[in-house]
Amino acid sequence: DSDKEISVYDIHLQQPYDLDDKVQFLKEAEMAPGKILRPHIFKHELLQNFSFHLFAKRPVEPVCDMASFRRGLARRVCLAALQIRLNVGGRSDDPAFTFVEFNQLDSAREGCAVCSLDMTSEPDRWEEAV
Repeated sequence: DSDKEISVYDIHLQQPYDLDDKVQFLKEAEMAPGKILRPHIFKHELLQNFSFHLFAKRPVEPVCDMASFRRGLARRVCLAALQIRLNVGGRSDDPAFTFVEFNQLDSAREGCAVCSLDMTSEPDRWEEAV
């Protein structure tokens, strides 16, 4: 009987919900056969912040000569500059977001490079922040 109750819950968020915000630009997309991406926006009066988390996996680029070392170093310097720019923008008088962070790291556990973008904002300014 408990297995029947568990099957009712949509833990993979594949079904629409009454509380989902009806936003026109969020469309389902089939990324690969059988792999459907369905963005969700959840609303509830007890949620105090909007949060946005985006992750991507990329192959680890091998460093086997000086040119590949320079390319990897330049990428990391550019990403550090982007993070500084995001932090400075977040300290302005009226920023759209309360927190933003971009990271890229090589993950031995995942066997790939993981890129992530994390952002939080006030609930009423989420569109501006994104």
